[in-house]
Amino acid sequence: MPELDRFYREAADKAAILGVVEGSQEGRTRDWVMSGPYTLPILLDEGDTLYSAYKAWPFPALFVIDSMGNIVKRVAGPSDFDRLNQLVDDIKSG
Repeated sequence: MPELDRFYREAADKAAILGVVEGSQEGRTRDWVMSGPYTLPILLDEGDTLYSAYKAWPFPALFVIDSMGNIVKRVAGPSDFDRLNQLVDDIKSG
């Protein structure tokens, strides 16, 4: 999450970013993420609708979604700032 938040703050001109927390996660984990020191928007997926729709497993999962709502890229596991930058640059360049 810290790397996603950094990308949100420092590369907002490159891409929009949104965090989603699975609603059924253990309370402490969910509460920690939702009350954390993050600036990026974080949604609580209470009914696990997004997790089901995007098959977001294993955790964490990163999805690059185009302006039409289509998944362009799916990355399983954590992503750091440099990887996020490279991913967005690769997709934008074609």
